[in-house]
Amino acid sequence: MCPAWGNLRKEKRMEQYYQAYWGKWLKVSSVAVSLLMVGMMVAMSIIFVRVPPPEWVWGVLLLQPIILVAAALYTVRGYFVTGDELLVQRLFWKTRIPLQALVSAQVEPDAFRHCIRTCGNAGGFSISGRYYSKTLGHFRALATDLKQTVVLRFEKRVIVVSPSEPEAFVKAVRRGAGVVSA
Repeated sequence: MCPAWGNLRKEKRMEQYYQAYWGKWLKVSSVAVSLLMVGMMVAMSIIFVRVPPPEWVWGVLLLQPIILVAAALYTVRGYFVTGDELLVQRLFWKTRIPLQALVSAQVEPDAFRHCIRTCGNAGGFSISGRYYSKTLGHFRALATDLKQTVVLRFEKRVIVVSPSEPEAFVKAVRRGAGVVSA
């Protein structure tokens, strides 16, 4: 075996893991969404035993657990920085983000301040999807904490994440992407 391939394999296996801690907002909103959905299902089931509903109502009733399970599946559990790639650990899979086009990585605790969700989930088990703010423009969120955020600026996109150790995460991402400064 060529020695260069052996070094490449060792380098590729060197990964750093950063937990995705749930911030206060995510904890409260996840519990609230879950209780609301389950409460509505129970209430509708009790009411509809006595009064038969229109058929479309059963679709709404069945849609609620589907939405709850789908939101739970997209939970962000953590972040792996491996060489030239960021892997966002979901419940059963990893979302891959290549770091080659990274321009900067910075700790920005107020990244979600004054932002608008354009498509996605704003607090049912994760803060993920597409958002817009005047300071960041359009960006993708893969976060669990509104206060502990890191902004990754790429040539053509912006991604906001919330690792447990933002400063160490930024250093690891910059090193993986070959970016020297912010």
